[in-house]
Amino acid sequence: MSSLRSFNNLKQQCQQRNAILSEKRKGRREIMLASQRIVSVIEDESPRLSPRGYEERYRDIYEQLNENKLEEKQFNKVLEQIYNNSSRQNHPPFTEMFMCGVIYKLTQQYILMNIRQKQMFLGIIQNITGFDSIYNNELIKYNIFQILMDSLNENELIGLGCGCLCNLLLDSPLILKYSMENQLPQRLLKVFETCQKIPYSLIWLIRCISSKVHDEKILTSFLPLTIRLLTIPEDKTKTTAFVILGEIVTNNINVISNNYLITLLRFINFSCEVNDSAITAALRLLRNITSQVYCEEIEELCLNLFLKNNDYSSLTTRRLILDCVNNVSDASQSFSEKLFKSSTFCDLPSKTLSVMTLFPLKRKWL
Repeated sequence: MSSLRSFNNLKQQCQQRNAILSEKRKGRREIMLASQRIVSVIEDESPRLSPRGYEERYRDIYEQLNENKLEEKQFNKVLEQIYNNSSRQNHPPFTEMFMCGVIYKLTQQYILMNIRQKQMFLGIIQNITGFDSIYNNELIKYNIFQILMDSLNENELIGLGCGCLCNLLLDSPLILKYSMENQLPQRLLKVFETCQKIPYSLIWLIRCISSKVHDEKILTSFLPLTIRLLTIPEDKTKTTAFVILGEIVTNNINVISNNYLITLLRFINFSCEVNDSAITAALRLLRNITSQVYCEEIEELCLNLFLKNNDYSSLTTRRLILDCVNNVSDASQSFSEKLFKSSTFCDLPSKTLSVMTLFPLKRKWL
């Protein structure tokens, strides 16, 4: 599959494996896209070609790639053609065979590429791993992991390298194993400290790792970094930071010490006070926390949120607040008493029924 010696030989392999690839692809793409991968979408794609149209286009690309010496301009043109096709979601099965051969050829030439060419190559990898997982075994054989790790050393390549690693980590336990063995979390922390502009794909990669590992040391190392992300005013970054913290708390609550817990509660409270776009992610984090730990600060925050519940128009927000209140009431009998005896509780008829249904066992305390 990795051979590019003759187009006819490769075409024959395609025909033999067409049925297998078609079966592999069946139903996979919807699952891939639902997992929110990092994918570069080409806005100016031409209409989808017929299988014969693909054959004609790829025949020309193969002939050019098989040239021993391509001028820089010609090589750039070939990379651009491959990149423009790599983002297609519904290309014929022949494309898989084409891509595997091309990636093998390009990985051999990677060390000789300039920065612009490396960016194009990593863009291709990001696209094909974003839409399909069937390339993963081939990419691992071609030593793609080392290429991606090396990309973290170049400011111009960090974003694309993180995007590729993110897509691969979603599918490949082997890539996750390599990542931990090669201290990828520590590398990302170093990149975060030195990078002037933090690429969103780096943040998303941290989320992928946080969702898959339970190692207390690794998760603890991500905490200060993620909390710093909460200070960035960009809504997307702030929301993702809350999501990462939720993954960390779910996987290992022990990493949240008292100091970190109080800090997190302050950020959650601030997000609720300003009712920003990150409020849903913030309250989901609070729900995770209240389901596992209890302290007076948590009780105070949940009581205040409950008493202001009518201020929120979103039903999701109200539901999450009630979930948090329910968790705290399970941990503290005095909390339920405070809740029902609060001076403003009688002014909240719309919530009374909901709360009583949430705490059917607590009414006997009153």
